[in-house]
Amino acid sequence: MERKFYLFRRGKVFYCQLKNPETGKPLPPKSTGERDRTKAEYVAYQWLVEGVPQVKTEDHRSVKHISTIDEILRELKKIEDLSGPDVKRFLNYFKSKNFISTSRIEGGTEQTLLDFLLNFWNFDESLYIKEKLSHGHKITKAYCRNMTGRVRKYWKPFFNDLPLENLTRQDLKEFSIHLSKLKKVTNTGEEVDETLAPMTIN
Repeated sequence: MERKFYLFRRGKVFYCQLKNPETGKPLPPKSTGERDRTKAEYVAYQWLVEGVPQVKTEDHRSVKHISTIDEILRELKKIEDLSGPDVKRFLNYFKSKNFISTSRIEGGTEQTLLDFLLNFWNFDESLYIKEKLSHGHKITKAYCRNMTGRVRKYWKPFFNDLPLENLTRQDLKEFSIHLSKLKKVTNTGEEVDETLAPMTIN
């Protein structure tokens, strides 16, 4: 009968090293918590059937699941020229699964939404504005100052330092609702609805 796991002692406790069911390669060892070999074997067989319990959770992972993760990590370690964009692809995947909230790479720069908007409405620097002007559209410095003021007044308090790449459609929907419910304080100290025009909100 083919061996499905290995048992060995570390100190007084038995550790179990399961095997990848497809490649036969041993997986990282895990403590059974047992000092008796027979009990340790029972734990190992239980893991094979029910899955391996995870640290700090009540979840169990099948041997196949653990083997797959182990193989991915094994292959990842073989890549010697892993680049920033490569790592970004992994991080973006984890973001899509809501495992992480940001994907900033050490040593890299990450543009915030606020920086993007301020640059977008910079009359002298914005590529968008230069393109519009080159096609005969009328965009004045006064208009850009007005839009920059709106960015600082409305966008900045709501989004703070949110990275541009983390912005979602849901964020924009919530921001739109936020704008429709804004309050302002009158000269008498009374709080009333600011009532932005629908076109302004859009």
